[in-house]
Amino acid sequence: MRNLKACALAAMLLFLMSLVAPVSAQTLFATDSGTSEAVPSLPDPLTPEAATALISRLSDTDVRALLLDQLNTQATALETDDGDVSDFLHHATAGAFGSITTAIERLPILYSTQISAFSNFGNVVGANGLLSTAGYLLLVIVGAFAIEMIFRTAVGRWFALPSNLDPDPTFRQSMHFLTARLASQILGVVVFMLAAMLLTRTLVPEYFRPYLGLIGPWLIGMPRMAVAVGRFLMAPDNPAYRMVHATDETAKAIVKHNFWFALIIGVGVVLIPFNQSNGVPVGESRIGFWINLSVHLYAAILVWRYWDAMVMMMRGANPQVSPWEERMAQAYPYFAIATAFGTWWVVNIVVSYENFPMLRTSPHYKTMFLLFFAPAMDTAIRGLVRQLAPPMTGEGLVAERAHSASIRSYIRIGRVIVFGLVLLSIAGFWGMTPASIATAGVGERFAANLIEFLMILSLGYLVYEIVSLIINRKLAAEMTAAGVDLDSEDAGGEGGGAGGSRLSTVLPLILGTSRVTIAVVFLLLALGNIGVDTTPLLAGAGIVGLAIGFGAQKLVTDVVSGIFFLIDDAF
Repeated sequence: MRNLKACALAAMLLFLMSLVAPVSAQTLFATDSGTSEAVPSLPDPLTPEAATALISRLSDTDVRALLLDQLNTQATALETDDGDVSDFLHHATAGAFGSITTAIERLPILYSTQISAFSNFGNVVGANGLLSTAGYLLLVIVGAFAIEMIFRTAVGRWFALPSNLDPDPTFRQSMHFLTARLASQILGVVVFMLAAMLLTRTLVPEYFRPYLGLIGPWLIGMPRMAVAVGRFLMAPDNPAYRMVHATDETAKAIVKHNFWFALIIGVGVVLIPFNQSNGVPVGESRIGFWINLSVHLYAAILVWRYWDAMVMMMRGANPQVSPWEERMAQAYPYFAIATAFGTWWVVNIVVSYENFPMLRTSPHYKTMFLLFFAPAMDTAIRGLVRQLAPPMTGEGLVAERAHSASIRSYIRIGRVIVFGLVLLSIAGFWGMTPASIATAGVGERFAANLIEFLMILSLGYLVYEIVSLIINRKLAAEMTAAGVDLDSEDAGGEGGGAGGSRLSTVLPLILGTSRVTIAVVFLLLALGNIGVDTTPLLAGAGIVGLAIGFGAQKLVTDVVSGIFFLIDDAF
């Protein structure tokens, strides 16, 4: 009886331990006499044998106290989770609004605190120090540009662009020209930034390095980088090579505004640490709030100003757009404005937590611009697919429909891949991984599970489209080889006969079964990942399947037998 009792208590202990994390520290429990005694720490790993040995050394009172403590720990964890959710809701609404009102309240001291930061810097270095700062800055910039020019001269032949551009280039020619020009410009900027850093470390005194080390990369390098990327996408001087469907005026305007975006962001990146080093804390004047607001407001105003141009870019140059693509093009400006506002509000949420280090790498700007360009990537995907897709095989209506269906499948596959890359990029910007997320009050488990949920759905849809593409192409080839004419009156008859394709009968059934299976499996995986208990769903589906299997044995037998008859050519 004593062994039976110990086993029962061990089973209860193991069950409760599975609900909470193992406790490695020793815990003190009060006894009936009011005294306390140290209880040995729980075994790690907690095996049935180890639990039985532990319980055999403890009294019944100690075991009950241990179980009660673990239940209390679990209840406290649940209460903490609820508190995290309510705390996040508070910061997402009242907290974010409070950070805005705080910035407005401190607006009168914005100018005075900034002047104070410059005065503090001037008082420390003196008049000669200010002249020395200007001289060092000029020396670093001129020297970095000189090194860049020497580098360009040395390797210029590797990135030589064609002197005579083809007025009607192919896709390959366009990509070769744009990629070579982008690589040349980006490489030049990188050499400039590295040279500026090297000159700053070797020529500039240590006190001035933190300030001058930011000016070269952020106020000169990043704006030039933004211009290079804009020239790659918009090709303002080469309309025939332009990747995005836009007018010359719009293309030049976007490249120009890319420069100003990068410059405003660079001013914020340089100014905030400068203020912090000269007696103005990060959150005192809230100058970062106004710089951030100006960037997001600038983006929203540009979308409003170039509304029709944005719609035209999303629609693309191909006049044959589906109704869904037309609706997406019309909705793109709304999406861009919502993105500008949404990322700005996320920054206010993070600021309400006073988690300023999280914004140090400017993840909100990266997220906003990536989401701005994400829908435009759809236009690029459609252009790439139409340029690179295999040509139509066969002739007739069946082949034409199969080719159109293949084009749509390739486009959808490209969209899923881009969606996954954008999702992973945004997660990386904010320090997230599928298993963890940098805490800023956004709910660690919720955010991580949401990323995994979306990634599982994306992977499932990708598999769904690939399987559909392969089976549809095979079905179209079989129907074309069999001479099936969808316009003929006999197209909807029984089929078969001499020369008829048996695979064209089996493949639609395989396609439907595969689609349903993929959808169900990945949906259950996604739901299980966000905490939904799929066991009742699986049990219910098993019972229903068992009932259908018993009730429709003859039907299932006929279907399976028919498939083998067709494959084996039994008749």
